[in-house]
Amino acid sequence: MADGAGRLVGNSVMGLRRSVSFAGSRPSSPSEACLPALDQVPYYDWWDQQAASFVPDPSAEDGWARLRGGPSLERFGTTPARLAPEVEDLMVVLPDAGRLLDTVSRILVDEIYLASFLVGAVARTDGTVTDLAANDSAEAALATLPQGALRRILPTHRLDEISELLRPVVHAGVQHGLRHVAGERALTRNRGIPSSPGSRSPHDSPHT
Repeated sequence: MADGAGRLVGNSVMGLRRSVSFAGSRPSSPSEACLPALDQVPYYDWWDQQAASFVPDPSAEDGWARLRGGPSLERFGTTPARLAPEVEDLMVVLPDAGRLLDTVSRILVDEIYLASFLVGAVARTDGTVTDLAANDSAEAALATLPQGALRRILPTHRLDEISELLRPVVHAGVQHGLRHVAGERALTRNRGIPSSPGSRSPHDSPHT
């Protein structure tokens, strides 16, 4: 995760990069090497081309276990199938959807949405900011998600163009994750029970 250290996602061979994280209401120092209180790390696996995450696992050699998209979403009480209609609706209204799908597959678009959903869900779980798109630092960080996802399958000169087409997909996924966890918290609060990542949200309908 930190500069000069091994990467959880196994891509250290790509050279020095800086990791980006959501820090809630407390701005992170650029020199910070650790991510306090971040107990799950969503990301887009560009080797397998799918959403994934890392969660703490004391039995693992490095202390982390990798979860694919389905199990990652189950921690928040949802599944790829439940989120699929939301992506379908988004593609109907997405500007330049045809141009986007001429270049990348619909499966890839779906997986980027799922990864973005996980980013929003984790951000809402660990922090207090609910409008990441209005935060300049968050906006800059989110803009790197399509770039990282596509750099193994697209030539460099197409990355900026296609990443821009995917920007609404990332924003919609993140906002969906934020809404989902906020709704889950409201539901558990009304029921008087502790909130947990696996509780189902009232927003977790076929079109949420």
